[in-house]
Amino acid sequence: SYTPGGSTTYLIVATNNGPSTATSVAITDTLPPEITSATWSTSITGSPTGVDASGTGNINDTGITMPPGSTITYTVTANISPSATGNLVNVATITSPTPDPDPDNDSDTDSDTPSASADLQITKDDSATSYT
Repeated sequence: SYTPGGSTTYLIVATNNGPSTATSVAITDTLPPEITSATWSTSITGSPTGVDASGTGNINDTGITMPPGSTITYTVTANISPSATGNLVNVATITSPTPDPDPDNDSDTDSDTPSASADLQITKDDSATSYT
């Protein structure tokens, strides 16, 4: 779940399960409109090349080469609009012209529902400055 006006952190992990090196890899994540701002950074294992180290907003990382067994992890910290309603749906995708024996796992969706929140307030005033 998410809280309108709060923040959320997405972890997006792209992996090349092999057996060949994937070339011209593109990793995208277009953030939902309820996200007002976002920053992201990457960490890698297995020596992929051409990976953007960090950025703001949507992820559109292209021209990557991923050897078998390599991973790229994107950590996205996103601020959510205070007026957000409905489910927060985010889809990340990886593509490459290198043939993929299992293209069904080249996209993944995260969906969060809004959690209840209330901004309660009370005031009291009798408009008098003194009493008898």
